[in-house]
Amino acid sequence: MKKIPTIIRILILMALAFTATVGILSGPASESCPADVWISILIISKIIGITAAFILCNLYHAWVLADPVIGRFHDLFVNSVNKSRL
Repeated sequence: MKKIPTIIRILILMALAFTATVGILSGPASESCPADVWISILIISKIIGITAAFILCNLYHAWVLADPVIGRFHDLFVNSVNKSRL
């Protein structure tokens, strides 16, 4: 029964990572709209992406300590980054 909350946490982190990536990298599709509308769409998409990234970081740091599975992924990532720097 303990796997279900872990899977839900991982899915939430993946959804937030996807939302943050799309929000930060996306831009308005139509160049024929007025400049003020184009800029507002651009700014809103960046705000959504940065907010999702902020929530992602906060949840990740909270769940690394609470969930041993996510903590193991964190340890594997940190160890692989440290080995690549040598």
